[in-house]
Parts: sequence; structure tokens; C-alpha cells
Amino acid sequence: TYAKQAWCRAELLARVCARGVEKTYIIDDGGLENCTISWAASLAAVFDGEMECCQAGHSFGTTACEKTALVVPLLGLYYEGLVHLEAKLHTLTGLQALEEAAVDSRNSSVGS
Repeated sequence: TYAKQAWCRAELLARVCARGVEKTYIIDDGGLENCTISWAASLAAVFDGEMECCQAGHSFGTTACEKTALVVPLLGLYYEGLVHLEAKLHTLTGLQALEEAAVDSRNSSVGS
């Protein structure tokens, strides 16, 4: 199927990374369905996907496996994911600091 191919897995993983699982949909025989975390996690094993060059025993005359061409784009996805995670953590830390300041403010006004 489509998700068995390494290049297709990379494409689908990029979609999930860019839009999130909740905004990613799958079309199958049953129609349109929401993407699940477990399905998205299965895409993370991009290099376990099938590659035509590997299946042909690298007899296309190419010097390198096509998997090497996926390394830089996947590193880019990893970097974007880290940036997104750091931004979320920064926001959560900021919200937590605001909440603590509000509690401190309420406590000090109660004690006055």
C-alpha cells in the first residue's frame, strides 16, 4: 500500500508534522477517517519503508541507495519538531509563571 513506500511515509510524516494528527485524514475503503496517533507513529519508521532501489538490488546504476536522499529532509522535520516543542514548552512555562504570579498576588491581597 501507499504507506509501505519509504518516500510516501516521508510525505505523510511531513504532513502530520506540519498540521498535526488532528488535522490529518486518511482515505481508505471505508471513506475519510481521522488519523490516529498509532498510525502516525508507524510512519516514523520511514527507513523501514520499501525503496525501489533496494528491491531491485541497487541495479539501476545508481551509486547510492535512495534512502540517503531522505536523510536531510528527515533531519529538517526533526528540527522543526524540536522548534515547535520548544515553543510549546516556552508558552507553557510562561503561562505557569503568570498563574503563579496571579496566585501570589491573590495571596498577598488576602493577607493585607
